[in-house]
Amino acid sequence: METENVSTAQWKLRELATRALRVIERHKGRDVTLDAFEGTLVPAARSYIEVYDAAPTHESAQGAELREGDDSIADLDRRIRACLGVLTLAVPDFDGSHLMGRTHTPDRLVADGHRVIECVFQSIAITNSRASRSAVPGERDQGFQGIAISHSRGS
Repeated sequence: METENVSTAQWKLRELATRALRVIERHKGRDVTLDAFEGTLVPAARSYIEVYDAAPTHESAQGAELREGDDSIADLDRRIRACLGVLTLAVPDFDGSHLMGRTHTPDRLVADGHRVIECVFQSIAITNSRASRSAVPGERDQGFQGIAISHSRGS
């Protein structure tokens, strides 16, 4: 036996469940055929209404989480792109051209962010190493030294 795919809209089924409950209640005790459906139809209709009414709440929470994630990714993308010009000038051998003009998936964007951070901290380490070798005793380096120290402490 072949089954047929039924494609009735969920909102329509919600209306029909409500209508079925009203009809059963209105004809209760007056029609034996409707009384026969009361044991199965009423609990099924009430369950469907309850599930249908709960579904939009779940859907909007999921939608809100997706929007929040999209907003966070867009914010991270803006922040990385805002730093690229400064990093290109301040960090020797930094090439941010591979980060410009491409669409980012969340995983790729986070990986790019990690690469930018690694490049910056490598440059800080190199700058601090050069500064400590060339500094006059008693003279304090004004470069990236404070940043590197705070990063190494986990701040």
